[in-house]
Amino acid sequence: GQERTLGAKPLFFTRIASLLRRNPEFSSGRDPLQALARDYMQRERKEKLLDRSSAPLLTQEQFERLMRELAEEMWNQDTRELDYRSVRYVAEYVVESEDLSEVAKHTVIERMPTLAFLAQGGDLASHSGAFEHELFFFYFLGLSIAHRLSSSKGDMRIILSRSALPEDVADRAATALGREPPRFQEFVTRLVQSAKTEWSRTKQVKENVGLLVMALFRERGEIEECPVSSVVFPGGHFRGVRMRRCSFTETVFRRTNFDKARFEDCEAREVLFVEPFLNPETTRLGITGIDSSQFVGVRVPDSATVYNPSFVADRLQECGAPVSERGPGNRQPGIPPRYVKVLERLMAAYRRANPVCADDDHLEKIFSAPEWETLERLLIGHKLIVKETGHPGGAPITLFRRRFIAEQLMSGLNGDFNGDPRVDGFWRALEAKARGNGGTCG
Repeated sequence: GQERTLGAKPLFFTRIASLLRRNPEFSSGRDPLQALARDYMQRERKEKLLDRSSAPLLTQEQFERLMRELAEEMWNQDTRELDYRSVRYVAEYVVESEDLSEVAKHTVIERMPTLAFLAQGGDLASHSGAFEHELFFFYFLGLSIAHRLSSSKGDMRIILSRSALPEDVADRAATALGREPPRFQEFVTRLVQSAKTEWSRTKQVKENVGLLVMALFRERGEIEECPVSSVVFPGGHFRGVRMRRCSFTETVFRRTNFDKARFEDCEAREVLFVEPFLNPETTRLGITGIDSSQFVGVRVPDSATVYNPSFVADRLQECGAPVSERGPGNRQPGIPPRYVKVLERLMAAYRRANPVCADDDHLEKIFSAPEWETLERLLIGHKLIVKETGHPGGAPITLFRRRFIAEQLMSGLNGDFNGDPRVDGFWRALEAKARGNGGTCG
């Protein structure tokens, strides 16, 4: 029907696929990107990649494997294009393990740089090949990860250690794996296990595992009695996910969106939430073992990130979390709220740029605030920021360069200094300043 017609128009394919993928109401319950990609492969096989008797040289599965291996090779080399020699090498690697005639092997290897989904690389003189659109690269890389996880062969850490996995890739892998519901727990367990083994790039593996596990949760929707440990959820969302009797151990949720997420009869141990998004109207955090000291700020609708422990505790209670106002590790220093407010605005500014400019009119509420003089002196004194002078247009401007991670500094409100004596010193000095001035710092 319409998808077949679109599949025959490669110039429009990527834009249409992207549009339909972002508007699932047009897909009539099908996976539009998969349908279009398969139609595109079918057209290439049956109309172009033929032998002398006009029979297809490759099956659909073989053609898909070519694209999966190429995407994975690009990912492993941290590039989006390969020279033609490398592209043909990938084809040679694939066809040598397939039951093909020597003529068919030679034809596929030679034609590889010009097959469907591929285009000439950006540097015309380099004779390189790339996926015609990043959407294709994400699609086949996601299938490659799903294939590796499903086959239970090889070390998942290798492919998950290169760099931060795009969320679209995780979603594609989860969609492919979702076709095997009975193996859901097996997939989660294998991913979690790969995050537990210590090696040089464990941090990146933990984050990519978290992204994939979260995508699997979204694909499944309802999860029961699923243990998760030693992973980092790097952003993303749990929207539409309902988790019952699940456990989280040594897990970090970093700026994760919990809107329309439900956790029922779950438990946590050694868990940290960094600036999660909570919606008291739709978020339900029925998780024992958490308190406000494990939350470094929260984001709520119509509000910037707030780090005040009392505010955090109130929002948690509104979301059904079984917490008291003050957790066991929450010392809640006697810092006047207006100083915390300036620091919150500074953290928001640092998320957009580093360094930040004191002469920026948009940051006037930070650098023109009467509290900034004290904060500047203490932040510089404890080597958390560095004051610099720039000359972008000739006239000098004042810059403040950050030497800390936002959550690292603001966790000090809960008495957690992450082992950094600079953070400890800053908060103790600010608290002492408040006590010495009758609780005003000024």
